[in-house]
Amino acid sequence: PVYDMYTVLEGSALIPFIEQYLMADSFLEICRHSDVYKVIVDIVKELARQRQFLPLLCALPNQETSIYQLLSQLEQRASIMLRHLNKAGNGSVPKATPPKPSESETSSSFNLFPKCFSRCRSSPSTLSSPSSSESEMAEEKLAREFAVLFNLVKGMLELDGLLSNSTSMSSQSSLESDKNSPKSEEPKTEQQTQISDVQYKQALQPLQYMAASFSLDGTHCHNYASEFKHSQNVTQKQVLRIAQELSSLSTSLPLELSSSIFVRTDDDKITLMKALITGPEGTPYSGGCFIFDIYFPPMYPQTPPHVNLQTTGGGKVRFNPNLYACGKVCLSLLGTWEGQRGEQWNVKTSTLLQVLVSIQSLILVPDPYFNEPGFEQEIGTDSGKKHSDDYNEDVCYNNMKYAMISQLQNPPPEFADVIKSHFYWKKQRILEEVDSWVKKHNNKRLERAAQNLKQELKKLHQPPSTAS
Repeated sequence: PVYDMYTVLEGSALIPFIEQYLMADSFLEICRHSDVYKVIVDIVKELARQRQFLPLLCALPNQETSIYQLLSQLEQRASIMLRHLNKAGNGSVPKATPPKPSESETSSSFNLFPKCFSRCRSSPSTLSSPSSSESEMAEEKLAREFAVLFNLVKGMLELDGLLSNSTSMSSQSSLESDKNSPKSEEPKTEQQTQISDVQYKQALQPLQYMAASFSLDGTHCHNYASEFKHSQNVTQKQVLRIAQELSSLSTSLPLELSSSIFVRTDDDKITLMKALITGPEGTPYSGGCFIFDIYFPPMYPQTPPHVNLQTTGGGKVRFNPNLYACGKVCLSLLGTWEGQRGEQWNVKTSTLLQVLVSIQSLILVPDPYFNEPGFEQEIGTDSGKKHSDDYNEDVCYNNMKYAMISQLQNPPPEFADVIKSHFYWKKQRILEEVDSWVKKHNNKRLERAAQNLKQELKKLHQPPSTAS
């Protein structure tokens, strides 16, 4: 009986199994296990077509996130991936109109399940090895299937009046969580002493991943404009890989009050990208906005992406032993620095997200002086502390001058909204850390830079995007 089958399924390992795989935050990872995900698509599709089993896709007891919500998140990533593929001329984004189930489909029970599980049980010898081109087409098709699947599930839940129930539990949990969290209210005065992590995230999250139009000439010309102009047309394999990574970046970029990463892409120039990393608190880079130009070369992902720091004071400042004044970024993952085998670029597992997080966590550190080869032996010595403090003093000054004041006075167009919002919402915390630098180093140059920064921060008004 259907009721008994529902009870069996609800108490089985099937739903947790599906949940586990739908929690994947990268289509790059999903496509590595495409056979499993194809089976999951078929199973969820069958559950959606059986009215009696629809509640399994909604919020269940002791379940943090329903299958419907997980599908919604994957659909967003799939849509971003497909949008980039569409722009590159590799197809069009599907309409994703949910098909209407026929009477035979709604009356039958698990007509797809035997086929699904038999596919899972197939031995490797019975599975053919698709060519590279076929594999790329299959991966693109899988993304489309997820987009269509979400709309099917959504349509069936709406038809049965269950859609509100599928999100009510999580919404209630979110509301209860908000009761214990600081509200994102307007600051009562310009002298608001602190801002919560919640407020910062709510204000900056809509700006974290967006499309822009990169200039290939002029003042704000992309660093890799010449390579882009002279490169040949990108291959389908390269476009697919980049699109997969962009879908992951759209939902996985770090966003914290202490430090965040923002990305801009150009739909018409898929091999170019820009990233902004805010300096981590507790480091001489704290609060600064450091911009990197990125290029996916013709051999990507066989070779790593190219990354160049643009925040160098026009080529005057070397912010770190791993960040040259010319913008070169020395990192083993990029192949610009020697490292252990596990630290080097891996065509299958390495991603641009790893590169950006590595810059944020391994380069923008509290004591960058010791990043210089051989200097690590001075760690823990009096001379090492003196040298590190002197190095940090210069970094703090250049951070204020070029990564704060210059960014406020002449923000790059792609990140102007991010820079204004970042400094508006975090200005008090930044000023407190800047004051600690001035007090620690007792330097007139730092003091003058701090005063100039305060004047620029006073000019800020609440960004329109966050105004009530």
